[in-house]
Amino acid sequence: MNNYTSNIKCCINILLITILIFNFKFSAFSQDSNSKPYHDNILIIKLKADGNRTFTNKDAKNAILPYFKNKSYFRIEQEFPNSQNLNKNNIEKNVDISNIFRITYLDNTIDPAILANKMSKSNIFEYVEPLYKIELLYVPNDPLNQENQYWLEKVKAYEAWDIHKGDTNIVIGISDTGIEVSHPDLINQIKYNYADPLDGVDNDLDGYIDNFRGWNFAENNNIVSADVNQHGTWVAGIAGAENDNGIGVSGAGYKCKVLPLKIMNSEGIIENAYQSIVYAAEHNVDVINCSWGSTHYQKMGQDVVNYATNNFDLLIVAAAGNTNSDLRFYPASYDNVLSVAGTQEDDERWAPDNSISQKGSTYSYTVDLCAPATNFLSTGAIDSYTLMYGGTSFAAPIVAGFAGILRAYHPEFTAKQIMALIKAGCDNIDTIAYNIPFAGKLGKGRLNMHKSLSMEIPPAVVLEGIIINENNYAISVGGNFINYLKNVENLTITAEVVNGYANIINPTIFEGSLEQMQSYSSASLILLELDENIPHDYNLAIKINYSAENYTDYQFIDFLVNPSYIDISTEKLNLSITANGRIGYSDSQSSIGNGLNYNNLYDLFYDCGIISGNSAVNLFSSIRQNSDFKNEKYPEIITEEIADQHIRLEFSDSLDLNTKGIYIIENAYSWTEDENFVIIDYDIINTSGYPIENYYFGLFTDWDLIEAAKNSAIFDQEAQMLYAKSNSEQSMNAGIKLLSKQTPIFYALDQADENNEVININDGFSDIEKFYMISNPNFLDSELQTDIVLYTGIGPINILAKDTITVGFAIIAEPNLYKFKQAIANASEKYNNVLHPQNVKYEFENQFSIFPNPCSNRLNINTNSSENFEVIIYNSLGKKMQNFNSNFNTNIDLTNYKSGIYLIKIKQGDKEFLNKVSVIK
Repeated sequence: MNNYTSNIKCCINILLITILIFNFKFSAFSQDSNSKPYHDNILIIKLKADGNRTFTNKDAKNAILPYFKNKSYFRIEQEFPNSQNLNKNNIEKNVDISNIFRITYLDNTIDPAILANKMSKSNIFEYVEPLYKIELLYVPNDPLNQENQYWLEKVKAYEAWDIHKGDTNIVIGISDTGIEVSHPDLINQIKYNYADPLDGVDNDLDGYIDNFRGWNFAENNNIVSADVNQHGTWVAGIAGAENDNGIGVSGAGYKCKVLPLKIMNSEGIIENAYQSIVYAAEHNVDVINCSWGSTHYQKMGQDVVNYATNNFDLLIVAAAGNTNSDLRFYPASYDNVLSVAGTQEDDERWAPDNSISQKGSTYSYTVDLCAPATNFLSTGAIDSYTLMYGGTSFAAPIVAGFAGILRAYHPEFTAKQIMALIKAGCDNIDTIAYNIPFAGKLGKGRLNMHKSLSMEIPPAVVLEGIIINENNYAISVGGNFINYLKNVENLTITAEVVNGYANIINPTIFEGSLEQMQSYSSASLILLELDENIPHDYNLAIKINYSAENYTDYQFIDFLVNPSYIDISTEKLNLSITANGRIGYSDSQSSIGNGLNYNNLYDLFYDCGIISGNSAVNLFSSIRQNSDFKNEKYPEIITEEIADQHIRLEFSDSLDLNTKGIYIIENAYSWTEDENFVIIDYDIINTSGYPIENYYFGLFTDWDLIEAAKNSAIFDQEAQMLYAKSNSEQSMNAGIKLLSKQTPIFYALDQADENNEVININDGFSDIEKFYMISNPNFLDSELQTDIVLYTGIGPINILAKDTITVGFAIIAEPNLYKFKQAIANASEKYNNVLHPQNVKYEFENQFSIFPNPCSNRLNINTNSSENFEVIIYNSLGKKMQNFNSNFNTNIDLTNYKSGIYLIKIKQGDKEFLNKVSVIK
């Protein structure tokens, strides 16, 4: 990779990036912590590949048109219009990014995250996502005439340069804010493109006029100077400042050249960061440094990284982040990126408690290595030098500069092999006292340039392409072991659990040999069994150990297990029952859970959950924003015979400051023979000492049947049910039927109606709007085809102090209308005849009182009768828990009872008294 130019034109589109910075003058650079993590009015879409077909803007327009009523409201641009697949030696690994498009629209009320989720359900798109903001990763200070370059000795740079100093044909791209191109320590280090001099002509025919010293992606021109923010100058100096010139500082890359890839405009806004990576790849840059990022995973970002690495063999180095937390940061945490965390002078992880900054280095199992990040000089504005307070922004270019040297020293190695060699030479710093809590999360240690250059090339085996499969408490980990460097014989690969709650069934994963670039793959490399007491949503960590003669290594992987939802299924439906009152998904982004699926093909809604309350002030919901409901008992599978599947959970309204003392026991039921519905029953308990009056309760559903924009709201008068109908080529009907005996209330909303003055669900959906929805019936024209929201509930009702009401619903989905209506009848029959049989007799209530209700461990039955009576207690499944005879006031021990609703039956002669009791543990 000696020539950094090629005849490829890179599309220049707008990628707005907000910069988060500590103690800096420009307010335009600060990021509001309350703002959304993504840009308004922008979507990134990738159309699904269709053979060798080339997609155009027209294809993208046809795909998105159903989601926009007025086509003039959006603009479509191909994100990378001239991308190509050049890795002819490994065609199957080539990545296509030509089918990625950017949609910019004008309607500010449409949340990109919500719209992306809806569009993702279409099989037209490979993915749809918002465009996430990113930040630079530094804590700057004013220029100082202070000499402090301790990092050169710490990473053994001088010793490394005695072996090799890199090569002027090696190019390190600096994707950043621009470079002070006239700085005396940088002017001779820039990779100039003499094939396209500054004459106003595109002499090299690559589509960029006068890209003599890089390109400005933010403003689509060749002005790459750092005119607003010198961050790029600082980074460039660390990676590539001139050496042996008698002035200033030294760059890690020594002879290697740097190429400015400017991504900040004159207003301090960063644009087109990922386009700079594509440009670098297509212009044969060897290494690129990205000292920026975000905590949000962007599928487009991973695509771009794979494209650059697999198609063009670009080595990507990125800063791990300044979050001072254990989390993933992107692009550093993407596959095929070398993630660099930061240390201070004593090899401790850079943090607020060992430095003068208020930030600290991110740490995680996705970090690859560390490098010094604080308290040293680099090039600054004009001809100055600046002291860096701290930032992984400054650790990454040390590694990037050295990667350039290694690429020159080992031209036979690919980017992935160079990455492996850099990690193999690191000094372990996990045993330093300060770092012990972060062991394994600082990568292979701190960079040692000399060791990576001088050591005998070792094997380098890693697990890639990891796939996790979970089946209740059984976990299988699949993937591909690949040896990037020296052949290894008699290799043993073992695995161990790092943080408990699981046992590995096959601790020895592999025994054998792997030659250089040879791999071994399996869908079940590691088999685990989870402990029954493992916490929900637990981040399980596994250490993989590699050992052979003269070779030892390790790798950490981690992933979430035991999710706080359980799926309930029929022959055709699958629905996630979550822990917090939501249905289908447990989070507001509809990403945790499996939603409601029909035949594993269609996700039928975006959002579903409870809206309840008796005013806008006392409003408790689990949809759209954060849930007001606190989980009290996680979903659990009940193994009793009333249904083929039964899931129970408990939650309360205590997360809301205006809690009314509502405690809810939710039971979900399904039967194999009833393939098209699931029943959800709510026992709503007023645990307060006061009655709750004028209370409403129901289920909100944002239906997205096949194509979200082509749904209609239908009211079936006979069945007393409001449901959604798909008007696309694929038929589908779905809705929620009230099964209990209360009077239903319905609301249908056209989400796309911009003239709706009562409820605008796209701008936040306030509690005022929610209460209006649940207390004011509304129907839509059944001929209207749009994106609809439906609500089915009850109210107003009164719940006495310590009393319980039961509300039951069926969630029904079926493409055939006749079968759909039959399912309505079948669900009602199941509810009334199986779950709540109606042949009960209520007599002589005044003779008996049962209290307290709800109760915990004791229950009292008082009577004013002297006659003998029998007491029988049933659980919610009709199972007899106990029975006894008495003729006086009775105290019942419920210590061994689980939370739930129990039926107390008192028989005296031929008369019966029935009462429900709520047991809360």
